Amino acid sequence: MKVTHENMMGFVLESLGVELASSVEDKAIWKDVDGNQISQDIEISNNHRVVSSHIRYGETVSLELNGFGITRGSSVQITIVFDSPVLSALRINPEGLRFSMTAKGDSIETPSFKIPLGWYDESKENYDYTEHGTKLNLKDRLRLTAIVETGNARIQLNGTHHLVPVTYRRNYEESIGLFKKEKKEDKERREKEAKDPPPKDLDDNYENYFISLNSKIKGLVGEFVDFMQSDGLKLESIQERVEKDAKQLWIFATEQVQAENGSLDDRPLYWARNKMQVALKRHPLFKGGFNPITSQVLPNEKNEDCKQIDLYCLIKRFEELSRNYTGISFEDAKGDKEAQKKIQDAERALAAAWAIPLDDTEREQKIADAEAELEKAKKVFKILITGFDPFFLNEFDHQFKRSFNILQSNPSGCVSLSLHGKSLGQGYIQTMMIPVRYTDFDSSHAPKHGQGTGIMEKYVGEEWLENVDMIITVSQTPDQGFNIDAFATRTRGGLIDNMNFERGTGSYIKPNGSATIKTNLPSAMELPPGRVWDKYYLTRDDSDKKKNQKTIERDGFPSGDVYSGPGGNYLSNEIFYRVAELRKLHNVDRIGEENRKELMSGHLHIKQLQFADNQDTKKWNESKMQSSLNDVISIVTNGIKQLSDA
Repeated sequence: MKVTHENMMGFVLESLGVELASSVEDKAIWKDVDGNQISQDIEISNNHRVVSSHIRYGETVSLELNGFGITRGSSVQITIVFDSPVLSALRINPEGLRFSMTAKGDSIETPSFKIPLGWYDESKENYDYTEHGTKLNLKDRLRLTAIVETGNARIQLNGTHHLVPVTYRRNYEESIGLFKKEKKEDKERREKEAKDPPPKDLDDNYENYFISLNSKIKGLVGEFVDFMQSDGLKLESIQERVEKDAKQLWIFATEQVQAENGSLDDRPLYWARNKMQVALKRHPLFKGGFNPITSQVLPNEKNEDCKQIDLYCLIKRFEELSRNYTGISFEDAKGDKEAQKKIQDAERALAAAWAIPLDDTEREQKIADAEAELEKAKKVFKILITGFDPFFLNEFDHQFKRSFNILQSNPSGCVSLSLHGKSLGQGYIQTMMIPVRYTDFDSSHAPKHGQGTGIMEKYVGEEWLENVDMIITVSQTPDQGFNIDAFATRTRGGLIDNMNFERGTGSYIKPNGSATIKTNLPSAMELPPGRVWDKYYLTRDDSDKKKNQKTIERDGFPSGDVYSGPGGNYLSNEIFYRVAELRKLHNVDRIGEENRKELMSGHLHIKQLQFADNQDTKKWNESKMQSSLNDVISIVTNGIKQLSDA
């Protein structure tokens, strides 16, 4: 077969595989890279029947023609036509892909060509709040047809049999960042006049804006996306890249906030993780790794131990590394400069005790006392602190949009990035970043219900209960205080998370768990600027109407269920509760151990710095964040000092 082709740019194609022209003998069949006919499904979109294939963007296809007047020795020209406005939107010249061939028989097949990953226009995706899934209208889908020319005959394939490639569609959390970044005056006008949200944009969007705030992270994201769209990738090479880049993402984020002239901003980390994981999910090697309707990546029951490489395990690993779940290490644990000086002073005191004359009756006691002081000075308390992702971000098309803010940071996330690897007094700190997603906490992929165990039980319970002295979970509160929550409640309040999931109002985190669990953080953490926060509501009606608020001091510690505890009943309360349950069981197991010290845990709510309903406070204020961080450092230092003085 003699083959020449023009404009061979790797245009995107999808499966056709049907009868086309005047005769039942005329057939056009789209094939995959293995030569198999590509099957197609019928999907209903806006009351229209839409054909979608089992071919993904990034895969290779070919077109076989049978009939059409093709005979041995005839010249045939096949033009692949890209029938969609998508290419224009992507600023791609939608010229056809043309093959000129000489037939060896009554059928002919084009050379294989690839449907580029970069030809998918994700800005056309729309989230369906009813079905909890992302959809793409027919008019926004890339469709391929073909024109066949033999001699004087020119036949165009029947449009109902276009090839329509598919790929991963962003989930709710990932989709929010694609909204076009607005100018200040346009944004204020839209909010004031309740206008439609801005369109989504592939380039000038909020996701890219936040990523650009950290040049190293921006470069890392760009390189990762390019890598995921490169040819010839194998599972092993993707796994190696995830191991390297996900870890590097965490490193760049901590470097940014800890640098001398750095920026106290957690948003580049959050939005970069989203974009990088979308690129990972879109690779055709993972075509069966997600639910095509809900975009959920689900675990493979046959690969729970992740001994094989699959999409779920790669996303899990990406989360572990970029959130530092598995990067916690206390090998280099040491106190700060003041603590180091305390050790030196204790060593000198011990040397002086040994220098006391042998006939001094107090010599042995002074040596013993000095040794005890040195041992006490050398003690390094291992502190694990967690922060949260930004949340309540979709101010564009959500029913609660007036309460949401796309510019939102989370000061607890900034605390986590700022204090990782830091020493305060005789304490050494390691940190994690926690997602605002119910599924991560209870392992349920259902939008409205779930009760089980998740990341806290795995990455804290299994890994660190035996090896830390104190666990402090941190989140933000709108009441402008620095609150040590007095207790956690097992009751959930039903607020939505970053996946637009919820858990039933009044449902339990753990049905058989304790109704409430007290904090046992050092009381010194309640000294200014900290304070104990012991206010709660027994019922939903009281909480909703902000009436009959109770306090431990006045009303006593509640003996049964509490609808809203001192830390509310959202995920900040849930993380407190789950860690406290682990701590309580752990401390019971250690009863009777020699020199036993109780593991301490509790929750610190810190000032929220951005508010959706106030233009003056919608934007990030770094000076206020620095002030907040200083107060958190003071509170944690007070707690560590109480431990070291005990």
